[in-house]
Amino acid sequence: MEQKDTINSYLENIDKSNRFQPALFETLKLRATRLVLVDKHEICLADEMSISEAIALDERSMEIQGFVNLGCYTPGNQLSTRADHALATFESKHSVTSSILSDLLTDEIILLHNSGFTVDAITMDWA
Repeated sequence: MEQKDTINSYLENIDKSNRFQPALFETLKLRATRLVLVDKHEICLADEMSISEAIALDERSMEIQGFVNLGCYTPGNQLSTRADHALATFESKHSVTSSILSDLLTDEIILLHNSGFTVDAITMDWA
């Protein structure tokens, strides 16, 4: 199937160690150069969902997936804990704390700003 091969080729280029993908923000930076100022204002949406606890081997990268991964904000006591929640590309055990959420959203706002965008508001249904 050509579609599956195309998706797999994109997935191979994702840096799994960095949950905020640099290529995405480079693309946004390029896009921002083509927009007028009024179109560079954004509203971020943060939504978390429950996921089934599962451990899997990514056969392409030979990495085990399914553990809590909040990047540099992963609590030390959860490094080997199975994730049961997801927030964008991050996985957590239970809901993320408000301090970790604040750190993640701050990082995202800085990355968007560095890409030429302004975040005017954040919308979420929890925390």
